[in-house]
Amino acid sequence: MTAREQHKILENAIEQITEYISGSKELSIECSEEGELYRLFHEVHSLALILNAHAENEKNAKKFLRNTISDIYGSDYSKG
Repeated sequence: MTAREQHKILENAIEQITEYISGSKELSIECSEEGELYRLFHEVHSLALILNAHAENEKNAKKFLRNTISDIYGSDYSKG
């Protein structure tokens, strides 16, 4: 891989990571090739999947607590 190709790959990865940090739930860094660079991309992709799973769990826990409070107090907390 030439330095120019590597630079292009890194720029694409940086763009994808920046979009993810900005709120995008998708991270599409190419990580199927061999080499240390792609190994790093694979780990970043794994981290994004874990973070998405944690965020989904937190969302579900928050919804559960809202519904529980609504059931206890008879108020309509579940809309928030």
